[in-house]
Amino acid sequence: MTAPAIRFLLDEDVPDWLLFSLCAAHPSLDVVAVGSADAPDHQTTDPDLLRWCEQADRILLSRDKRTMPIHYAAHVASGHYIPGIFLILTHASRMAVQESLELIVEASSPAEWRDRLVFLPL
Repeated sequence: MTAPAIRFLLDEDVPDWLLFSLCAAHPSLDVVAVGSADAPDHQTTDPDLLRWCEQADRILLSRDKRTMPIHYAAHVASGHYIPGIFLILTHASRMAVQESLELIVEASSPAEWRDRLVFLPL
């Protein structure tokens, strides 16, 4: 039996190159970005993004280190769960972020990230 695949939602603050590099490296990877047809609209609030990720069972990729940890803590404290959040550090190089995501996609399962907020690169 195959383990479930990791699925991502890219916040609108995530650069386009990351979406392109993920899809190029893993064409079958299920990645949507805020503002795309099957994702929340642009300017969706953080609490609404977290609820959407919970319902859609998607790990959130974001660069919002200022407010996302606060909303994450409130979301979990209110009895909800989150499939996971990866926050990309401002100083991180493209290569380091890509390598971390490659490792996550290739060597982990979605369950490993549940209710966790992790900074990238690893």
